[in-house]
Amino acid sequence: WFNIDKGCPQSSVLSPTLFIIYNCDLGSSLANCTSHLFADDLAVIVAGQLGIKYSYQCLDLEKRIKVFIDHLEYYSYLIDQPINTNKTQALFTARAIGHPKFDIHFNS
Repeated sequence: WFNIDKGCPQSSVLSPTLFIIYNCDLGSSLANCTSHLFADDLAVIVAGQLGIKYSYQCLDLEKRIKVFIDHLEYYSYLIDQPINTNKTQALFTARAIGHPKFDIHFNS
């Protein structure tokens, strides 16, 4: 036997279910994005605005992603559930040639 102060043992069949129950309000609290919870992972889609110049889309997208990250960090602080930034990835897709360089990072 062992003591667990918080969380679930690694590979526990309860972990994914408890994660989704514990974070079920996360998706509704995130503005300007679409989120999906699966097992113990969160996938988020932040789309640029259509109908504006590409460079302005990129600036707007960077700003909205930063707002999302700030909100996610605050949420994770409130529920005492750290974000594993080593397992965090971003994917940028566009029809334009070349990709802009975003200055996006977690504060914590």
